[in-house]
Amino acid sequence: MVSRLLPAGLSILALVASGCGLTSVDEVAPRHGPWVSEIAWEAGVKIGGCALGDIDPATPGDEVVVVTGDHRVVLLRRSEDGWQDELVAQFDGEMIQVAVAELSSNYPGEEILCVGAKKGSEDDPGPGVAMLCYQSGGQFVTKTLFEDAALVHGVSVDEDGRIALVGYTGKARLFEVEDELEQLPDSGLGMIEFGNELGQGKAVLGLGASSALVASADGALVRIDGLTAETWWKSPDSLARLGRAGDLVVCCDNGGRLQLFSVSGAFEPRQLHDAADRLRGAVLADLSADHDGVEAATADYDGRLIVFDTLEEDASYIVVATDNDRFHHLATGVVEGLGRSLVAVGYGGRVHVAYRLESD
Repeated sequence: MVSRLLPAGLSILALVASGCGLTSVDEVAPRHGPWVSEIAWEAGVKIGGCALGDIDPATPGDEVVVVTGDHRVVLLRRSEDGWQDELVAQFDGEMIQVAVAELSSNYPGEEILCVGAKKGSEDDPGPGVAMLCYQSGGQFVTKTLFEDAALVHGVSVDEDGRIALVGYTGKARLFEVEDELEQLPDSGLGMIEFGNELGQGKAVLGLGASSALVASADGALVRIDGLTAETWWKSPDSLARLGRAGDLVVCCDNGGRLQLFSVSGAFEPRQLHDAADRLRGAVLADLSADHDGVEAATADYDGRLIVFDTLEEDASYIVVATDNDRFHHLATGVVEGLGRSLVAVGYGGRVHVAYRLESD
């Protein structure tokens, strides 16, 4: 199925009524300063998570992968003709978060890791799973990488291909893929497990062979180093998402706070934003040609995708896309024809893609 490049807020009826064909994005799309947004796809149900990566090496740039409330994993590609969607997998349970990374160079493209419920929805009691999707023989192959006693809620993969998982058992697990993907999980999967003191894990960032940050439902940001785990920072509200760029980490919570940290301790934790409702996005990336270094972005329960001008305390920001329902996740990557882009998904079931126009 191909979704034509209709910008957010522009209906097919409006195009027909005007007697013209599709108009270029920069003529009709909602403009937010130098930013433009478009709807890449509509699922018809909640979209829990999204990620970007070079999943299909036959097409340039990053693809978008999303996980939906009706248990689908869907791949989105952008071309001159629009956005094309492909069903990667249909699981028995709802996947909540997803990551993309190269786990083996022996397979085309990067691999997809999804985490969530083994059966039913994320709110149903029962075991959780981490599912692996990779390409072999011209098609996607799926397998269970790991099964846990409760929901698996957070996943990340570091630059060396190490996988970090957290969930509602209160444990964090770090994996290294040591064999061909076909052999997993029976062999070739090294694992380090950290105990029950972490609380319900909402998000995780791997920091190395035996180091990670865990964002928990009790508000604790826990740093694991070797066999030790200590609370690095504490919020009065449940933490939700984590993002990283080099030494910088950003974390959001249910109280509407977006907090910036230095992994090396170069500065004290700094609050970038304090919103009225929950935040569900934590991204650090080079989002502006006007500034050196990286900027932060978040998405919230008010249906706003927000980019900050600086990394200073209570920084000014611009809203670059909006939805009429709550956002649930935010990711970034480089999309063909658009450059550095932000992708936001949520309860409205729409995949928003926001990007800057180069002319600005």
